[in-house]
Amino acid sequence: MKGAVLRAPGAATHAHLRDESDRAPAHRPQLSIPDRDVPLGAWARRLEARSRDRYPAWRRWSRRLGIQLLDLARIIWYAPRLCGEVRDRFGVPVRQQLADQFRLAFGKGIDPSIYYLAELYKPGALDRIDDYFMRREVKGDLLALLHRLQPAMGERRINLGDKMQLLAWCLRANLPHVAPLMLIEDGQVIWQTGNLLDLDQDLFVKPRVGRGARGVCHYRRKAAFRYVDGDGKLRMLGEVVSALIRRYGTRSLMVQPKLRNHPALADLATNSLITL
Repeated sequence: MKGAVLRAPGAATHAHLRDESDRAPAHRPQLSIPDRDVPLGAWARRLEARSRDRYPAWRRWSRRLGIQLLDLARIIWYAPRLCGEVRDRFGVPVRQQLADQFRLAFGKGIDPSIYYLAELYKPGALDRIDDYFMRREVKGDLLALLHRLQPAMGERRINLGDKMQLLAWCLRANLPHVAPLMLIEDGQVIWQTGNLLDLDQDLFVKPRVGRGARGVCHYRRKAAFRYVDGDGKLRMLGEVVSALIRRYGTRSLMVQPKLRNHPALADLATNSLITL
């Protein structure tokens, strides 16, 4: 697909690719190598718990209580909506489903919503739950702890929330990435491709700085340089740009090719791109 490249000269030479990040702190914590018999997920959750030891006791307990209340709320939310269908289709009693979710949440510290989202009710699916590396560990204190392990003489730390810094890092590391076709900053278009035909495809728009799917939108190619927006309206390329400027104002945007999931993974999502 056009736009998925190893190198993007236009983007690489743009001023926004300056590395503005700070060097890693001089102090780096020590992490022990896990025993070969300890699954990755279980080890990650141990490190996550250990990383919170630097907090005062009241903060550790209040955080733990907050997580447990949130997990209980998730069980209350998901179970009534899905337990009946799982019982009817897979023969798992409701009592067993609830017991499994309570063991995940209060026995292993795992978000119980994954029970349904990852189809852990299927035979044997729970047997390898300790191998699962969860969002809770990635987004928690463990990620910050791992960042501080970075050698002082190694790569500069980057802000992964700034997609242009991430792109610059991919370029330096020669990693495959999705190059922006154009940037929109302060209401102005900054071209990142020398071939206008690169824009004649499905487009994906996201803020330069952000997390998750906040503020993203996409345009489906209908005909040559004609696109259908989220409201089903047909727009020409110039109208797309004007609509983005009106919607986002001076917020910095990146316009990229809209990628699709591999056919082997396509049934795991609808409009979302599965990422790792």
